[in-house]
Amino acid sequence: MTTATTYDVLSAAVGDYFRAERQEMLAILSGAGAMTLAAVGLYVAMRDGFARGFAGATLLAAVLLTATAVLLLHRDPRLRADVEAGVRAAHAPAAHAAVAAEAARVAEVIRKYPYYRYGALALAAAALAAAALTRRAWVHGAAAGVLLLVAAQLAIDHYSERRASRYAAQLNAGRQASP
Repeated sequence: MTTATTYDVLSAAVGDYFRAERQEMLAILSGAGAMTLAAVGLYVAMRDGFARGFAGATLLAAVLLTATAVLLLHRDPRLRADVEAGVRAAHAPAAHAAVAAEAARVAEVIRKYPYYRYGALALAAAALAAAALTRRAWVHGAAAGVLLLVAAQLAIDHYSERRASRYAAQLNAGRQASP
């Protein structure tokens, strides 16, 4: 592969990755909105302990998901521009360094996914234990809200890790093909 072709492929990989990240963040914002509507709707309809616990946990989860998505939507355009500028650098060593730095960043992101899963599963275990150990309706509602967050987190991380792994493979292939 020629140097120009290698950098074109890398530039396309960068664009694809960050476009998919943006789409995921928009989906997360939509999901957080749906969670909020469900929580508020249940509370308005029922106004009982379960609905209060569910609304509290679900609204907190929606705030956390929204904050994360908004921060990434704010950060990613600049990061993407920096990576793309590095890949397009006329000076081959500068382009190689930019790709190496991005590959290292993504490798660190991938390395953390098991810990995110462990955290989500620990939250699920705590929610299930709380629901099993009490008859209080608000605790059961809060547990259901936490389990909704866990389900969302597992789904988000599944697709995010898969996308990051594919991107890392493309970056590493480009690094090996570049002069």
